Amino acid sequence: MEPSILLGLIVFALVWWLGSFLFSSKKAQENELPITLLITIEDSRSVAPPLPKGRVANTEKDREDSERQKPTEKADKALAGMAFFIVYQDAQGDFTERRITIKKITNKGNDLYISAFCHEREAARSFYSSRIESLTDLATGEVVDDATGYLQSLMAANGFGKPAQPSPTEEWIRNLRPIIEYDPLGKAMDEFQSEVLSLIFMARADGRMVKAERKVIFDFVKERLPEGKFFDEEVDDYLSRMYPDKDLFKEAFAEVMKLEKPRRERLIQALEAVMQADGKIKEGEASMLAAYRDVLSKAA
Repeated sequence: MEPSILLGLIVFALVWWLGSFLFSSKKAQENELPITLLITIEDSRSVAPPLPKGRVANTEKDREDSERQKPTEKADKALAGMAFFIVYQDAQGDFTERRITIKKITNKGNDLYISAFCHEREAARSFYSSRIESLTDLATGEVVDDATGYLQSLMAANGFGKPAQPSPTEEWIRNLRPIIEYDPLGKAMDEFQSEVLSLIFMARADGRMVKAERKVIFDFVKERLPEGKFFDEEVDDYLSRMYPDKDLFKEAFAEVMKLEKPRRERLIQALEAVMQADGKIKEGEASMLAAYRDVLSKAA
């Protein structure tokens, strides 16, 4: 082989390798949060929803890998961030009682495969809805035995999942406004769900979301919803259900970083308003806000 041809091949290989390295580095930067923000997130409190009255969490028989089967069907995040208390029987027949925040749900035949954050174990866990003996909706206090049907109704009411019988809330809404076209709130909020989850995580970072903080987030959401399509009670109920954990927030904030600059700037304003809503900004909250502001202002 001619030396010039060999040299050309070597140069081509080096250029190709360098291009691949730079492209992969750029993709990694796009999909990963800056280390300063990750440190701030880890330093924040992991806020657990309150236990139902008279109930005690029990995860003595918890098995980390007992429900790790991965279904192939596409998962959706219709109920991402919603919190429930469940009594669960695993494949070995042992019972546990725990608070969970849903990350995503996958339809698996007549069953639901639930990926969630367990507040008792402070770790990711997965469950089959058919093995949930009872489910308590921590937003309403309602206790149900048919977890699959209840969750499917919530998913359908929010515009996702299989068709299901209307939930009592959905039926009430339809009957109350028959002349207005019905739109599921969850579907309408899908476009800016990552922004809402980011705001709620910030609001609950000190252990609770006070009324003034929820009002800021409520106004943020109402700005983006079609006028006259939804009752204020619907929006407020939706927000009160949200208990995003750190991992869910990381996923949401990674999506926020990809937004156009005007939307990021509006989110920064809302984050600042949430921090100031209770009349005082604590030292930890101030550093958290500074980290968020810095990251969002520099995002591409």
